[in-house]
Amino acid sequence: MQTSPHPSSSIRSLAPRAWLPLGLVAAGLAVLTACGGGGGDGHDHHGEEHHAEANAPADEEMVPVEGIPMSCPEGTRHQQAETSKGVEHWCDRNGTMHGPFLRLHKNGEKQTSGAYLNNLPDGPWIWWHASGKESEKGKYVKGKQTGSWTKWYESGAREEEGDYLQGRKQGTWTKWFESGAKMETGIYHNGMKSSLWTYYLDDEENTPDRTERFENGQVVEEKKLKKK
Repeated sequence: MQTSPHPSSSIRSLAPRAWLPLGLVAAGLAVLTACGGGGGDGHDHHGEEHHAEANAPADEEMVPVEGIPMSCPEGTRHQQAETSKGVEHWCDRNGTMHGPFLRLHKNGEKQTSGAYLNNLPDGPWIWWHASGKESEKGKYVKGKQTGSWTKWYESGAREEEGDYLQGRKQGTWTKWFESGAKMETGIYHNGMKSSLWTYYLDDEENTPDRTERFENGQVVEEKKLKKK
């Protein structure tokens, strides 16, 4: 999972320097809209409506940014920089990231959309493949991943799904092959694999292949399953 939404250190070094005039934002960025597409796994994650504008901190007056689909909280300034990952836009308040964050692929498509609250990712975050299909989405609370997170292959097929608690994987997690067949499933506790995990083959029957039993994140027993 993509657990590091923070811009690169090179971007952070730009924040305290002279503000970038909004008029310099490339005109081509204005055509950006929320991206979506059909999934190939029967999981209708692309059927949900996504707002074109990046997320915003609650209960703050927002000021639209000219030329791109985002607004910054009143009292902050829009900043942008081109990095190896693409063009990044964020809201700066005295050197602190506060407000929506938007990263664009080099082809102009959205790559990442989320928001910061006093330098910490907060609220819903979404990542997209360059094709425009979602690659990952989930939620942060004051910098820690929480609740349900899902990841997709570029084809749109679901790749991985499970829950986070205070930034750690918790409860049942499942991975799938791109074919849609189950790859593995089991339980996480405090970010570590726990109890019994089952691994499958990518065949027509999606045959269970082997199991592993974990204690404190370590494999204590492994068993090869007999084919029927």
